[in-house]
Order: sequence, then C-alpha cells, then structure tokens
Amino acid sequence: MIIMLNHADKVQYILDNLEELDGWDSPADTYLQSFWSIPDEIPRAALAAEKYDPAMIYYHAAADVRDELLSRYDAANDPRMQALILECLVMQGDEVVAATFGPNNFTYEAGWVVGSDGQPHELVFDTAYAVSPGVGVKVGIPCDERCGTCGSELTRLFLFDGTDPRLRHVKIDHTIFVMACMNCLFYVEALYTRFTTSGDAELIQPYGTMYVDTAQMVSTEEDKAHHKKFCDKLSRVELQLSEQPVPPFSASCPWSGSTVGGFPGWIQCPQYPTCPDCGRDMMFFAQLQWRILVDRMDGTLYVHLCPSCGVSSVLHQQS
Repeated sequence: MIIMLNHADKVQYILDNLEELDGWDSPADTYLQSFWSIPDEIPRAALAAEKYDPAMIYYHAAADVRDELLSRYDAANDPRMQALILECLVMQGDEVVAATFGPNNFTYEAGWVVGSDGQPHELVFDTAYAVSPGVGVKVGIPCDERCGTCGSELTRLFLFDGTDPRLRHVKIDHTIFVMACMNCLFYVEALYTRFTTSGDAELIQPYGTMYVDTAQMVSTEEDKAHHKKFCDKLSRVELQLSEQPVPPFSASCPWSGSTVGGFPGWIQCPQYPTCPDCGRDMMFFAQLQWRILVDRMDGTLYVHLCPSCGVSSVLHQQS
C-alpha cells in the first residue's frame, strides 16, 4: 500500500530512494508521477547519482542540468549509456537539445518532435483528465456502414464532446469522432477518421498494411456471433472525465490508468500516427485501457488528433 504524502515529503522520499525509481509502480515512481512539474532538486540529485532511468526525472530540467547531460553524452563510450542519456536530454527538450540532435526518433519518447522550423513542437497536451466508467463519452455506437476489408459492421468507437470546457485546450468546438472496425483494429497500425463541424464522420479506407487476413477471422457464423457479442458489450459502456485535472504524468506508466491528455503510458514503442491529410505527426489525445471497456481484456487504445484537419486515429497496443 502506497501512503500519499504531502509535496515536501514526496520530494524527500524520492531523494532518499532514488534507486527505487524504475518507471513502473514503486512508491517513488507513484510520487514522481503525481507532480504537476518535476521539482528541481530531483534531477539534480539524480544527476549527482548518475541516475538516468526513468528519463522523466529530467522533464524540462534547468539549463545547467541539460549542459551536464550533454557533456556526459559526448563523453560516454558505451552506446547503451549514450541512449539512456539521450532519452534524458529529449525529456529536458529545450531549443538547445532540438538544435543539437535535430529530427530524432528518440524525441517521440518525450512527446515532441523537431518541426520544419527547427524548433521543438509538442505532441502531447499537458492538460489531463482521468477517464473512468460514467456518463459523458459515448462508446461503441453501431453504424450502418461496413468495413471494406473484412465486411464487419463499423463502430463509432468514441464520441468526445469538443464543447466540454475541459477539452477547450484541444481547440475543436464540436464532436470528436473516433470510428473503427472492431475486427481489423487489432491487426493494423492505426485506423483514421475524418469528422466535420456538421457532425459527419467517415472511417478512412482502405487501412494500409494489415498484419493478417482479417476477413478470415469473421468467415463463419460462429465468428460473426462472437464479434457481434463483443460489439454489443462495448455499446453498453459509457465513460466520463474527472471533474478536476490530473498531473500530466499520472498515467505515463503502462497500465497505470486511462486519461484524456497528459503523457501516454506506452506498452510498446511510442506511436504517433501521421495525419493522412497534412502529413504531420498527430497529437496524442487519449489512452483508454481495455479493462474499463470490456472485462478481462488486455491492452490499451491510444487516440490521436490532428485538430487542424479534423482527423482522429486509434491504435491498439498490448503486452
């Protein structure tokens, strides 16, 4: 059982137990994830102890901490050590880091990317709300349309109210649609939805590279009945956002919770889909663990948005 402490006691516990930090669910990690911003003394103590994991210790750390990390990166002879320090640097993530390393896949670990202007551009919304069963976010609404790949009925998987004041920072003032084929979703990199201010939405097809022949998975009456049962169960779910915001790293550990906004807890490698309309990396919008949708189901759904194009995406990861 983790005892929740006041701010000062959390900081002191972490400083006294730096070796406990591993990015998962230790008390020190739980306290670290509960901060709205990382207290300055924590990255300084970690640096003195040569502690580089988890990298979020160094999120937006001071410039002198960044400079010391850069020095240690240059001095490191072991590629694994360089990789660890580089993750810390991209978590620090200022213009100097962006200019030093340029476009680099490591930046996705920290939720940003170097834009065409050479500056860091955030791929996450700092504002976050916890998601739980309740009322407000519609889930699993059946559609009349059918999947062009496997023939299954499509689903309006999530409907978020863009006019909700808690989503004001997303700058979409109408319904945010996330559509899916609940058969193909598990076997494709991502599914994309175009949605409009008038309430229209379409799943963009064809999907791209498929990992398996999904049509074969709903080829028998038994398969179809099982699929329908799953979709029916999903349609009885509704979700709600917490009334108050939560810290941005509160669900950054895999399986640590469902949120709209904040930093994702990737089960596998970070995946930021490319908007099919403008070609830019999409913003992470929400992570929804299957266990709040369907009993005894493993994995997490990650929803991304391109607000300027009116495009959403959804992808699935599991262990």
